[in-house]
Amino acid sequence: MLITGMALSSTAFAADGVIHFTGKVVDNVCNVSPTLNVTMDDVSIDTFHAVGDRANPKDFTLVLTDCPDTLNTASIQLDGTANASDLDTFQLDNTGQPGVASGVGLEIKSYSGVVAPGGATDPWPLDKVTGTNSLPFTASYKMTDGKITAGDANVSVQFSVLYN
Repeated sequence: MLITGMALSSTAFAADGVIHFTGKVVDNVCNVSPTLNVTMDDVSIDTFHAVGDRANPKDFTLVLTDCPDTLNTASIQLDGTANASDLDTFQLDNTGQPGVASGVGLEIKSYSGVVAPGGATDPWPLDKVTGTNSLPFTASYKMTDGKITAGDANVSVQFSVLYN
């Protein structure tokens, strides 16, 4: 009797879909410093007159070293929180908290133009002779709202190197 009851309570399973995983095993990658600190110059509220104005551009360089000759190009993807008023700029850290500036965001440009949060640069060709590559960027504060308040204007941006 027990065997009959177990047979009647069996469950039928059917596949509802398929999950495909794609990836690649790659050769060595370039070395890159995991932390880059860029000190932005202080900017006066009076520098900004209208939404979209930029101030105090600061150049910085991301350096890739010891790149193997099997890699041809690299792009840099920048991730962080987008400013709610201007999705091409990065939101200030701790927005809305006391002592934090408002009405501005941080815009980052590469040689190929603005790199919005979640976006990537066009590919840079990698130097196969020296294995060292300096990738230049410029960061600027950008007015994103009609009213700016003074305060800290720090931004944290994560980066990933994408090899092509």
